[in-house]
Amino acid sequence: MYVIERLRSALKQFEEGLSSLGFLSALQTNPDVMTEAILQREPLVADAIIALYSNINFSIPGCNKRIREEATEAWWRDLVLDLEDEGKLPALLACLTGLEAIPPLGFGTIGDITFFHPGGNEGDPTAEFPVINTCSFHLRLPIHPTYDKFQLNFRAALEQATTFTDA
Repeated sequence: MYVIERLRSALKQFEEGLSSLGFLSALQTNPDVMTEAILQREPLVADAIIALYSNINFSIPGCNKRIREEATEAWWRDLVLDLEDEGKLPALLACLTGLEAIPPLGFGTIGDITFFHPGGNEGDPTAEFPVINTCSFHLRLPIHPTYDKFQLNFRAALEQATTFTDA
């Protein structure tokens, strides 16, 4: 209640400003049309998600890990394109960020991608699946020998993540 009372004068001034231009009555009369005009959103495309996670932390050039990481990063891009073709980008974005659409002003940050290699987490069954931190926009991709194994495990993680958010 305290917060509402503190903001009351600011909200009243905002309401008066909208009313002076006739905008408030238009918004109240046609909320769907006005919301669309105010929150005009571009359709979600693969390039937007790829650009969101464009800070990629590779190992040093020339080492064997780097070669596998570059292949995995290419597979990540291919998977995002495949999910776009399947109409599953909102689910992917929800898994990565917690939101199914990019906010009108964007996220204001660029996500990081790092990699984890087999053998580093021996005996850990989760080492085959991506690790996603929605708060810090951090994505850890597991290294796999083939695209099929990579995308199969990523899709399984995506399915579990969307099941969790629907609960």
